[in-house]
Amino acid sequence: MISKQKLENQIEQILEGSNKFLVDLKLSSSNIIRVFIDGDSGVSVDDCIKLSRRIEEEYDRDSEDFELQVSSAGLDTPLRHIRQFIKNIGRDIKIQTQKDDQFTAKLLSAKDNTIELEHKFMQKAPNAKKKSEVIENISLKIDDIKSAKIVISF
Repeated sequence: MISKQKLENQIEQILEGSNKFLVDLKLSSSNIIRVFIDGDSGVSVDDCIKLSRRIEEEYDRDSEDFELQVSSAGLDTPLRHIRQFIKNIGRDIKIQTQKDDQFTAKLLSAKDNTIELEHKFMQKAPNAKKKSEVIENISLKIDDIKSAKIVISF
């Protein structure tokens, strides 16, 4: 059986020094390996093919039968790494915190495992008849985020 930790270390070593990074690795009990990568300037099909070939060089299919799938992390893939947040500065993201608070906000900055967000919402002031827009800046540590996804708008 292929070791997930060993495989993860090998992938990170292969990608080291490039602008690509491992986002997620899934290894099933039937040796189906799914590798999801991202890059500071995107990921091409050629990048996935090159990584797939490098991984396959590390394992002997005669002794270890496996299926390998390498793909880019899509727009609907949750953001997990600071590099993904950096890449998406300026975009709206939907956040769910570890405390189960949910909101959509604009990503202003990302560094040192912390992101800065601009959250706009409507709120009625005391003694007011109408709601007005309130802008709140929020700072969150990545560890405090349960889920973060890019809001896709057309």
